[in-house]
Amino acid sequence: MIACIIVFSALALVRAKEVKGPFTVDFQNWLQSAGYADYNFPALHLGDSASFGGKENPEQEFHNEPVIFIHGNSDGALDAGNLYNSGWTASIEHFMMNGYTSAELYALTWGDRDLSQSYSRVHSCVTLKRVRRFIDAVLAYTNATKVDIIAHSMGVTLARMAIAGGDWWDQIEGCHLGTPINGRIQSFLGIAGANYGMCACMGEAATAFKACGKQIGFYAGDSCQKVPKFPLSKSKSNFTCSDTPLDAECKVEYASSLMTLNDKHAKPGEKVYSFWSEQDEIIGTNTVWGRQTSKIPGTDSYMIFSNLKHHELKINTAESQLDFVNRI
Repeated sequence: MIACIIVFSALALVRAKEVKGPFTVDFQNWLQSAGYADYNFPALHLGDSASFGGKENPEQEFHNEPVIFIHGNSDGALDAGNLYNSGWTASIEHFMMNGYTSAELYALTWGDRDLSQSYSRVHSCVTLKRVRRFIDAVLAYTNATKVDIIAHSMGVTLARMAIAGGDWWDQIEGCHLGTPINGRIQSFLGIAGANYGMCACMGEAATAFKACGKQIGFYAGDSCQKVPKFPLSKSKSNFTCSDTPLDAECKVEYASSLMTLNDKHAKPGEKVYSFWSEQDEIIGTNTVWGRQTSKIPGTDSYMIFSNLKHHELKINTAESQLDFVNRI
């Protein structure tokens, strides 16, 4: 049975010692020797905040299941000095306060962190391959049977596609990501994802902004064929994207890559969790044609926060993130 917990406020985090990137020397050396040099995962041209993780020395042991953090649109691995580039510093600090080491925590930057380009980012083959190969690299480097993944915003759908593997097409090139690896993901936590698109990506937005595109963006669909599951009065028969009731089935054509992901691929992990907020200024009310867009298909449990903004939902929920990935 799916469990739902509504949280009205997030607990303040007590900061530990400052978390600093980039990857450790041991991990960087391993990436070079293992054939990942071309991916430039450390991304040192973006600064030390562009990556985190790795053993301090080759003999360091693992005591916790490794965790991989996948950021959202225009964000990065660690805090670069502003809310929209806050990265995963708060989460990594909290995990390290609770017994994790850099050998068990990994984050990369998959884009250029340029906020002005946020409207043009899509589920491209370049990005999908970068995310998938990084997950592959961490699995191989740690020799872990399974890892946990925590993803935020656009990182949720990118990570889900990377885990699903198979063939994808981004209107420029096709890419084969390999076989599915969901069997090697213990817990997958998606925070503020847009799994069914966003109501903001309708009408003219679908052609004006690449990020809202109908194939590889977050197009939500402009209309739907409503099949109500309960009697409707005339005054409530014409619903819009964000106010269609959750108990009314709605058939809608949304972004084709998201439809493929949701309809044809298995859960991205053994346990799947979803977080969202009722005050998310990016996602909106979270209801998209009768579905909660941040609720990943197959979700085992979820938390709804009533008063957190889009990036606050990532920064201020580190305690809950740790609790969820460690659930048995």
